[in-house]
Amino acid sequence: MTAPTASHAQPIRSPTLADIALVALLGILWGSAFPAIKVAVSAYQPIHVVMLRVALGLAVLLAWMMIRRIAFPRSARTWALLAVMASLNTVVPFFLISWAQQHIDAGITALLMGSGPFFALLISHVTTHDDRMTKPKLIGVALGFSGVLTVIGMEAVSGFGRDLAAQLAVFAANLCYVASGAMLRSVRDAGMEAMAAGNLACALILLVPVAVVFGLPPVGLMSGAERGPVLFAVIWLGVVPTGLAYVMRYHLARTVGYSFMALAAYMVPVAGIAISTLLLGETVSLTVLIALALVLAGFAVARLGR
Repeated sequence: MTAPTASHAQPIRSPTLADIALVALLGILWGSAFPAIKVAVSAYQPIHVVMLRVALGLAVLLAWMMIRRIAFPRSARTWALLAVMASLNTVVPFFLISWAQQHIDAGITALLMGSGPFFALLISHVTTHDDRMTKPKLIGVALGFSGVLTVIGMEAVSGFGRDLAAQLAVFAANLCYVASGAMLRSVRDAGMEAMAAGNLACALILLVPVAVVFGLPPVGLMSGAERGPVLFAVIWLGVVPTGLAYVMRYHLARTVGYSFMALAAYMVPVAGIAISTLLLGETVSLTVLIALALVLAGFAVARLGR
């Protein structure tokens, strides 16, 4: 396998219809993760869900890289960046979300992830020269963020409690994603597959001490009735919202900019709530519907402003 050559970060381009479709698909794949996590944490501890998700995602990407004869980067700087990104983009947010979904519905989790574009817009504005803030984009993310505040605010009125702590954990996970996303274009000597696999490889290394303390994920503890759905949920988490979605995320961030790629978060509530309602039987309250409407309105305004 030949190593990729180092190059300067390419400037972003205007998104095409294919890019728009890819952003929407990415949001749907991310949204599907939350119902899967909800099923997985019914049988495994959150930290074990994280381990399985990272290991499966890495296995898929390594197989793809072998088939395509893609090499890992050789730069120590790149691996240092990937290690930091692995903490912010994988280990910490995966655990926070898995823990939170022991206490809140998958649909609510998906909706709270809609705060991502707001922070992505601010960070992209101050860290890049070609992914700047515009009035339509600002209005769009403000609408989307108000939808998130609708959910968190209603809980805050009734007092601090376990559900609010879980919601804030999801919110913190989102901040981790945004912080790592701002670093994507700093990695200059690796393709999207190598970046995704390197991220997961670093995450798995970081999880080794955790495995020593908590042990490896147990097997054979599920009843026959729940084994099928749980195994499917874990495999889906590792292969699709982790392995495949990581590659899509890095590709979009490099080609059309992180703030536009982050608009995929507006599709997350749609997919997450729809799948959770259909497959898990979760109820949809009026508050959630209002918040969802605000999030979708924000996506429309931000898209019209491109």
